Amino acid sequence: MRGERFGSGPIAEGTEFRIVAKFLGRENELIYRVIEYDPPHAVTVRGENATVVSLDRITFERRTGGGTTIRYNADLQLKGPFRIADPLLGLAFKPVGDRALDGLKKTLG
Repeated sequence: MRGERFGSGPIAEGTEFRIVAKFLGRENELIYRVIEYDPPHAVTVRGENATVVSLDRITFERRTGGGTTIRYNADLQLKGPFRIADPLLGLAFKPVGDRALDGLKKTLG
């Protein structure tokens, strides 16, 4: 997976990113826009391309005694005639989620 941010300045609602991720054996590009930014508690982004819309919400909760619980929820919906495959999308997306989790674990130690 790779990505780039459009523009400069502090991240805020409206900030956009281009993300390219491998999904079902091919690279897919989505343009994500920050639609909620509430540091240090949560961020919600909406990604879209010609075939899918993704609404991703990440929350951060401090744990008593130290550490932080991070929750990542992604709701993907196919567009147009592809919607018929929506029930299978979760199964197909699991490897992407697993790779993202592995990356977070490596980054956060």
